[in-house]
Amino acid sequence: MQDDVVLHHLARILEAQRVKDAAAKEYAASRKLAKGDGVDLKTLDAVVRLMALDSFELTEGYNDLVRYARLFNVPVYGQLDLFAVPEDTDEEIFGRAYASGLQGGKTGKDQSVCPHGFETPAGQKWLEGWHDGQAVLMSAIKAFSAPAKLEKSDKYAEDDLEESGADDMMGAE
Repeated sequence: MQDDVVLHHLARILEAQRVKDAAAKEYAASRKLAKGDGVDLKTLDAVVRLMALDSFELTEGYNDLVRYARLFNVPVYGQLDLFAVPEDTDEEIFGRAYASGLQGGKTGKDQSVCPHGFETPAGQKWLEGWHDGQAVLMSAIKAFSAPAKLEKSDKYAEDDLEESGADDMMGAE
């Protein structure tokens, strides 16, 4: 390996390390400032973790937390239940997953964009819809790219033209 290649990569790595260290210092300074302003950093960290979850994970996590709290006789106030959304039935969940997959397949999206885990029932319904959507897309592509078939009357006209030698008169090969 040539020395200039090694030196090039060393320079890139050192620059990346410098940027990482500067970001770590900025992160620490931001947290210190927030704490100085009275922000509860544990709660803030919890909110950041919640922001990374999708709505299903968030709802399931909340439901599990309440269930565990009640299991250990930790008082959980019922007012939170005022805003609870009724749970969807499996049929509704699977129907939406299939419809979403169908749309993804029809529009040519890659199956890797499935919003559910492939191993879950909803993921399987999404994939089923995606495959059906791909079939619709492929049939549309085939129909668009298939050569137009001659009408019966056009075929007879072509045969007459060949028999009369009109092609030769018109310079056709």
